[in-house]
Amino acid sequence: ATVENGYAYGYAKTEAEKVIWDDLELKAQLEVIVSLNPSVVLGPAFCRHHAEQGSSAMIRNVLLGMPLLNFNMTFVDVRDVAKGVICALTEDNTSTINGKRFILNATEPQDSVTYLNESVRKSFPDAKGA
Repeated sequence: ATVENGYAYGYAKTEAEKVIWDDLELKAQLEVIVSLNPSVVLGPAFCRHHAEQGSSAMIRNVLLGMPLLNFNMTFVDVRDVAKGVICALTEDNTSTINGKRFILNATEPQDSVTYLNESVRKSFPDAKGA
């Protein structure tokens, strides 16, 4: 991911994580460093931008009659991501998490995104895309 190829979001996430792991002065100031990397986050959207541009837009598009193409992807609910953050921040045994990276994911194995098409149809049978 690079800014040049138009994927500034992925680039920024990667570079931000590198700063934490590579900055010795910053690491000296922090008691615990942990990296939480969620897969594709789905769940309630609290603003229009997230519903139209974020991961939740995949569900919105299916509801509007634009089914997703078939490819594999893993997902996690935003509420589960929040639980993971809370667990990381309240862990009594910091040696368990310190200096580690965690993938936050709820689907195993990778689901085909056509599963989302089917799930939306079952949950919202009156939707245009159902």
